Amino acid sequence: MSRPPSISFNQLVSCFDSMMGSGDSEDSNTYGVLCHRQYSDRVRYALLYNNSFNWLQLSSSHCSDSQQISQTSNIVDIPTSDHKGPRKDRSGYSLFVIHNATISPGHLPPMARKQISWAGRLQHQFSNFGTINNSSEDTMTYKHLIIEIWKELSKTYNATQVYRVDVQPKSYSSEIITAFITYINEILQDKKINLSLSASKATHVVNIVIHSTTTDAQQSSSPDITQQSPIQAAYWGISNAREHFTGLNQRLNDNANKDIIIETTDETTGVDKRVMNDSSQDVVDVNVPVSRAYYKLAQVFEDESLIELIGSLHNGNKGVSKKSILYHGAGLDIGASPGGWTQVLYNNLGLSSVVAVDPGILANRVMKLNGVHHIRAELSTDTSIKGLANHAPYSVIVCDASISDANELLVKIVETLKKVSLLLNEEERGVIALPLCLVITLKLPYKTAGSIERNLEKVNNYIPEYLGQIAKLGGDNVVVRHNICHLFANSASERSLVAVFHNKK
Repeated sequence: MSRPPSISFNQLVSCFDSMMGSGDSEDSNTYGVLCHRQYSDRVRYALLYNNSFNWLQLSSSHCSDSQQISQTSNIVDIPTSDHKGPRKDRSGYSLFVIHNATISPGHLPPMARKQISWAGRLQHQFSNFGTINNSSEDTMTYKHLIIEIWKELSKTYNATQVYRVDVQPKSYSSEIITAFITYINEILQDKKINLSLSASKATHVVNIVIHSTTTDAQQSSSPDITQQSPIQAAYWGISNAREHFTGLNQRLNDNANKDIIIETTDETTGVDKRVMNDSSQDVVDVNVPVSRAYYKLAQVFEDESLIELIGSLHNGNKGVSKKSILYHGAGLDIGASPGGWTQVLYNNLGLSSVVAVDPGILANRVMKLNGVHHIRAELSTDTSIKGLANHAPYSVIVCDASISDANELLVKIVETLKKVSLLLNEEERGVIALPLCLVITLKLPYKTAGSIERNLEKVNNYIPEYLGQIAKLGGDNVVVRHNICHLFANSASERSLVAVFHNKK
């Protein structure tokens, strides 16, 4: 491939600016994200709304995360060969550009960060591809893009800097890097720009995301998307190495696993497996999560909008601390074994009394927590009813039981609470203390992605009735707000119902 004739930087800029304009806009809160497809909606929603549940009134129609995301203009989907996965969409990656993000991907919870394989900050957008694409040389397609990038690079450029160029989709990488070297070295003339693939050697990273008009149908017929259709836009940005690696990509994917700490226990004895397998190991701290499920409920009670909502219901005092918002009652964990959610109620909310109901074993270190009471029985048994009455009222009720029929689970919970309420009426006590927070994992049948949506719609139709029945246990003036969320630790077929009950103001 022959190199273009020598021309000065100013001549290049003047030439291209006069032909097409810069087409450049800045947005420091724009990111390119390559995310596991199964988690794409959850990650997008969190980046846009910073994990806010956007609380809904009981009478409101539910709008799923994917529906809300599809209604925003802040997301640009980028076709990529990794976009489509095999059956049930369990694999494959989704590449998108997100504008007006409220949080950096590097600051998401670890359960979200582990699903992101790459992210880059994009401050600029360029949309003038194709206007001079009359050359047989592929690099000419990117010439004006490289000039725009150089205009920004040149503001702080010096010969000691080492650049890494990250291009998504990867199929464009070779041609863009070749163009990058060709045209910037042409501008520098006697000098050469320093490039490296090494994260340790690079001082700056140039992130480039190419958006072509290729459709999924075209993509499936030919994996080479660079030959499919003209480029619609390029999003690009420049980051220093610390920002790009330390603050972002070194916190993603497998790097996030170090922030997800789980020490499992034997299901028949409750003994820590690490200690059981090696008696020389130290005893595991009581606060270390005993299961992955811990991170479902932890995400709920780390949500600032939920904390503010419940806090405001304490006589309008929004300044109530997280460990005080639900302290006016006991905690109830239904289907508690091995005790991950019980740990959250104790650790995150600081409840003085937590009742764990499950016929199975609780982890020994969970049983050591002060104020934890284990009712080892099925929820609807007389043993459970009497035990629950002893510790009532409850200001927070949670359930992550392994029951695949959400309707059956809700019926069992409501009927149990009614029986406890009848027993307590004799003592003039209530079963719930307001405000009450209810969190239930809904496990939906999963054959296809469509089946999840259909079953979720059914759940949406009958949940208000069950919530209304629970509300009546607190009196005639109880209001309910609820939402159905797809938490980062939920499986593809799980959703979490979060509801707040409070007296009408």
